[in-house]
Amino acid sequence: MIQELDVPAGLVAIEAAFRVQGQPRRADVIVHDRQGDPLLLVECKAPRVSIAQDAFDQGARYNIVLQAPYLVVTNGQTHYACAIDFSDQSYTFLDDLPPYDVLLSRADGP
Repeated sequence: MIQELDVPAGLVAIEAAFRVQGQPRRADVIVHDRQGDPLLLVECKAPRVSIAQDAFDQGARYNIVLQAPYLVVTNGQTHYACAIDFSDQSYTFLDDLPPYDVLLSRADGP
């Protein structure tokens, strides 16, 4: 992400701790915007684990708390990215994850 999408390294948190319903959890990767708010949540699975609904559900549960406008689920071989619209509780799958500055501009709305 740092090399391919120009994400500033200082805005990437690995194994970031937070709480879901009072229980401690760790997000695999959180990319923050320049104000420090979550922009992108990445749920990572082992390469031998196929990406299935339960992986998305885990990321979605975490994102209820984090409210990142983008979610990625990956096993290092297969990647799924989506944009989240919290106002109508929907998501749109993306063909590719755009560069950091484009993520920021899209997250800010039209």
